[in-house]
Amino acid sequence: MLNNLNSNLEMIVLGLVTLFFLVLGVLAWILMFKNIYLKITKRASKMKPCNACAHSISTTAIICPHCGESYRSSSAYESITGCIIAGLMFSVIGLKFIELFIEEFITK
Repeated sequence: MLNNLNSNLEMIVLGLVTLFFLVLGVLAWILMFKNIYLKITKRASKMKPCNACAHSISTTAIICPHCGESYRSSSAYESITGCIIAGLMFSVIGLKFIELFIEEFITK
C-alpha cells in the first residue's frame, strides 16, 4: 500500500513539474510577442513625454537631454532575445518532462 502511495505521489509531482515548465514556456512566448508588439508601436510614435520633466523626447532616447532621466531597458523580460531563449528552454524542458511522464505512466 505504501509503495503504491509513493508511486502515485511521484506521478503527481512529475505532472506538476511538467505543467510548471510548460506554463513558463508559454508565458515566455507570450511576453516575446508582447515585446515585439510594443517595439513596433513605439516606433510609430516618434516622441513621448519624459517621465521626470515632461519635455518631449524621442521614443528611442536612452536618456532625457533635459533632465538626464535614464530610459535604458535593462530588464531581461523586455528583451525579445531573452524571451526567445527562455521560451525555447522552458518548452524543451516541459516537453522532456511530458516524455518522462508518459514513460512512467505506461510502465506503471
